Amino acid sequence: MSTLFHVLYSIVTLYMLLLFIRILLTWFGGLQSMGRPAEILSAITDPYLNLFRGMRFLRIGYLDFSPIFAIMLLTLVSSVLNHLTMHQQVTIGLLLAIIASMVFSAVSFFAFLFLALAVIRLIGILANLGTGGHFMATLDTIFQPMSFRMAARFFRGQAVSYTTALTVIAAILAGVSLGARVLGPVLVDLLVQLPF
Repeated sequence: MSTLFHVLYSIVTLYMLLLFIRILLTWFGGLQSMGRPAEILSAITDPYLNLFRGMRFLRIGYLDFSPIFAIMLLTLVSSVLNHLTMHQQVTIGLLLAIIASMVFSAVSFFAFLFLALAVIRLIGILANLGTGGHFMATLDTIFQPMSFRMAARFFRGQAVSYTTALTVIAAILAGVSLGARVLGPVLVDLLVQLPF
């Protein structure tokens, strides 16, 4: 049985590698220039990726997080198969610990990523760069609705500047990132120890 789990683990790992290649080629525009290999890669990976592309909550403005979610799901499967290969059993506690670890890692990563982007936009505003081109305009598309909504809760409906609203969202993102990094491992340790 261990051999079967190892083979399945290897297949899932190989498929994840193909997904990474497919996603990277899409980002850098190299997919069209590859010809037949690109068609084969697309035929192998696109059916799985398309399962997640229709999920609206995975899109924020111009950003599509569906490939990341697709890879996270395969990472979960891979972790379970790897554990089965070594220990021949998986408990509900272990499964919950793996899921919690992935969720806390993802939350921490994205909170830190958006924090860095918010700080970049704040620096752009403070340096009087205006919209600063397409990149800063894209950041505004992402941050303006979210930051003003959060700032309205803190300032009880008072009008605030975009700089203040962006500072509030940056502080919230810093707290979320730190909280996920501190509380995540504690919860994962508790879940692993569950007896079932």
